[in-house]
Amino acid sequence: MKGIYESFGTWLDAKDKRFLIDESVFNGDDIVKHTYLKDVIEKIVSGKGEIRTGKQGEGTPVTAADYDVDKLQELLNKPNVTNKDFDACIKNKNARWTNLFKGDFSGGSGRDLSGAVTSFGSGAKMTEVQESITAVLLEINCNKVPLNIDEEAVPEKFKKKSDILKWLITSKPSVQSGICHYIDFGLKDEDFLVAMTNFLESWGKSMEKIYNANVRELISSIYKRGITAKKWYFGHFGRTDLQSIAELKPYLSADRCGVNKDDADKSDIVLFFNPAVARRIMRAAMNATSIEEHNEILNNAFFKQNLIGISLKQIGSTFNLIGVNLNNSYTNVGGDEINPDKVAAVIHRTKNTARNTFGTNMIKRVEPAKSLSGLIELEPNNKKSIHLNREVQVTFRTRGTPTISVTLGEKGAKALMGSAKQSFAKKEINGIPGLGFDIAGLEKKMGKGGDIAKKINVIMKDFLTLLKQHGGIKKFALAFADSVGYSFESDDAFVQLSAPYIKIY
Repeated sequence: MKGIYESFGTWLDAKDKRFLIDESVFNGDDIVKHTYLKDVIEKIVSGKGEIRTGKQGEGTPVTAADYDVDKLQELLNKPNVTNKDFDACIKNKNARWTNLFKGDFSGGSGRDLSGAVTSFGSGAKMTEVQESITAVLLEINCNKVPLNIDEEAVPEKFKKKSDILKWLITSKPSVQSGICHYIDFGLKDEDFLVAMTNFLESWGKSMEKIYNANVRELISSIYKRGITAKKWYFGHFGRTDLQSIAELKPYLSADRCGVNKDDADKSDIVLFFNPAVARRIMRAAMNATSIEEHNEILNNAFFKQNLIGISLKQIGSTFNLIGVNLNNSYTNVGGDEINPDKVAAVIHRTKNTARNTFGTNMIKRVEPAKSLSGLIELEPNNKKSIHLNREVQVTFRTRGTPTISVTLGEKGAKALMGSAKQSFAKKEINGIPGLGFDIAGLEKKMGKGGDIAKKINVIMKDFLTLLKQHGGIKKFALAFADSVGYSFESDDAFVQLSAPYIKIY
């Protein structure tokens, strides 16, 4: 869900804010959570400011001079990074991972330089707030919970707004009313009002779409038999009213089967109808000894409607959802389980190619880099297979560092579909030949310094050449699926790259 916070982060940066939180230093496990590692490395190598150290940020700050920057950047493309990997890049003990002040990255109560509250936080804290609020709005929508609004307490600028925005803005931490009945924001009433006002300036429209959509009907439409449960629960660890479900926190954030949680399961929140059953399934998935066992547990749970993972993306003009990674051996997509028009998968067959997601004429436009970014626009042969309305854009760019990244996104969409550098580099994915396009390796060969635009254009040219080679489109389709978290359907295999989930966008 992190892509949907970019515009909010930009707004905060423009306001020249900083954030204070009593959150101590990073622990070893934090290195694979959220975007901590990426955020720390980018701040170090960009040379923009310094990183505080110590439990209260009281230690001697560290900068790029305290690290081997080249080695540090290599970690961005290394799977399963540990804090020992990070510490292998330091030049003094003060710069080690577990001495960095976590509050500068995970946020808390966003405060300006005077200490006044301006927002709910930044980074992982804002992600948590966004996800937990979304979970609550989905739940009160589905269960038709009435909104008790104190009209006299509605600020003047919200008088003509929708009921859900009035309900959010008039919530009070002191009496745990409104959204504060479900989430502890840790703020006084007056500070909460300021933070929620700023929050709704950026996310008010999205909150309205979430609340006003016919969520029950849309989610039920994934299943041919629908969902008949009376009470729906949308679980997230940020909800204080669900604290009795201790499994939510590790299930939605900790590693699974020795791999990063998001590589095994893309869900940000979970939908369930019986808390006791959901708890048993979450424990079983977390205790699985292999990805195959893990996926089997969650496939069964999805199709029996016992536990349904949900990935949250930025909502566009309308509220949409699809099913993703629905394994054919479980789903019987053409039979009685799932509505096929609600399923997303990347398709590539050598026979009966009409349904292939990408085809030989997919390259629509190439925009060479003139400064820091270049773009290749692709016209999918079958947009419906991945539920897109417009072209796919492959963007090669730098983001505050000399390192070149590559992202995938639908043309005109605010949220990215995925970051593809690591997926492009894989020589094999689930036993199927991958693209093997090692951008980091190409960068290393070109050396440090030089014209960034020229480097990007060389990489783009090599990428286009690779696509034109025999089997290149199939390899790209597989890498695309791996990057965006969709399953892959070919002549002889249906590759379920991670657990099944519903994507809301």
